[in-house]
Amino acid sequence: ASQSPSHPCPIPLPRADPLPHPGIALGRPSDPGCDRCVVHHVVTTTRLHTDDGVTLEALVDTPDDVRGTLVLCHPHPQHGGTMRAPILVTIAKRAVAAGYRALRFNFRGVGRSEGNHGGGKDEIEDVRAAIGHLRELAEPRGTPAVLAGYSFGSWVAASALAGGDSVAHLILVAPPTSMFDFSALNDDAEERARHFIVGERDRFCDRDALQEVYDRLPEPKTMRIVPGADHFFFGREKALADAVAETVADHT
Repeated sequence: ASQSPSHPCPIPLPRADPLPHPGIALGRPSDPGCDRCVVHHVVTTTRLHTDDGVTLEALVDTPDDVRGTLVLCHPHPQHGGTMRAPILVTIAKRAVAAGYRALRFNFRGVGRSEGNHGGGKDEIEDVRAAIGHLRELAEPRGTPAVLAGYSFGSWVAASALAGGDSVAHLILVAPPTSMFDFSALNDDAEERARHFIVGERDRFCDRDALQEVYDRLPEPKTMRIVPGADHFFFGREKALADAVAETVADHT
């Protein structure tokens, strides 16, 4: 891998999520031209409290210089989805390298989060609790707020914003439109940017259904197709992280 003179690389990029232990962790490359250069950031564990009385476990990755905030919603709990899903870990580390404070949390009934799986409807409260918690940490004030969800998490994120919120950007990764109804997006009247990132070979994403929803959305909006990627982005994790980072950078 290439590396710049100002970014020596004595430490290899970690393959595993170093969490949940609080403290200093290794993040994604700070130099986009170097695959091994790593950045340090503070990782903390915390608890979120929903309006319906459920306590959720969460992890917050904070860079030294916070330029934005990001909430990440994990894939389906009944199919092994947790806040430590490799895709979420990859996106969080790249977001930290770009200066974003990233919050990941377990939906109710997952890990140490209280409650039971609610089929997506109850999980809307979980997303809103995460947004509210990160808003309280939003320093400096006025940093752009981004909500991103992967697979099932994208559906819950889209549904959570149908009631309105101050999130500036919504990023939906691999929305499973062949399994869930995303029409709630068209009920969201708030002014915000909406972005879709889809694998070229995603068999769980009905592209016609997604296009129908997308066409009805107001600007600004974007859709990125990751070449060769399936729903799980096997072997395309870096391309996905790049797409998320570029989407945020292009619109903030």
